[in-house]
Amino acid sequence: LTLLKTWGKRWEKHKLAVMGEARLFQYLDRFHTQNSESVLPLANQGHAIFREEIFKKFSSSVREAIVDSIDRERDEQDVDRKALKDAVMAFEEIGTWSDQKLQIYKSELEVTILERASQFYKGLSRAWISEDSTPVYLIKAERMLDFEKQRVNAYLNKCTAEPLKANVYKELLQTHQKSLLEKKTGLDALLLNDSREDLSRLYRLYNYSPPNASGRRTE
Repeated sequence: LTLLKTWGKRWEKHKLAVMGEARLFQYLDRFHTQNSESVLPLANQGHAIFREEIFKKFSSSVREAIVDSIDRERDEQDVDRKALKDAVMAFEEIGTWSDQKLQIYKSELEVTILERASQFYKGLSRAWISEDSTPVYLIKAERMLDFEKQRVNAYLNKCTAEPLKANVYKELLQTHQKSLLEKKTGLDALLLNDSREDLSRLYRLYNYSPPNASGRRTE
């Protein structure tokens, strides 16, 4: 937590410092750097230095702290969402100053978030499928999918929403579809008992087509 808070504060202070210097020396930016191909505008140069001297040295440690905090939250432990949001923001914004937009966020953070989500839900789903009835399993799966959506809204970039949902869907529902339907408490039992709420949830959860590798939804 200390690392995440320090990282977020450093990034905010850096942005303020660069902004102040850019305003102070805007004359040079306007009349010197624009006519010099080898000289970056002051703000871009400031962020380039931060990336080389700070980001590249500490981003891997911060990334691990972020995904560890996310896993703890999935285990229903309290985390500091404000610190998480501020820490994630540096990964998002550093790319905008190097004309890479969200490429750094995606390659340096999102990839690991998605991998850890798959690992977490693979283990969790194995425990659930051996212990829970189909209705209980589906309730838990729907709850976790909703929590992942809230997580993105709280402190991740919105571009992560769809791939994260697809990964969680795969581990919780797609992988165990046959087992869930064929359990004694599965589809036949739901239809026999006219369990409309559970049938509705079953339809709602499986009425989703995750994107394939090309980014297109499967039919």
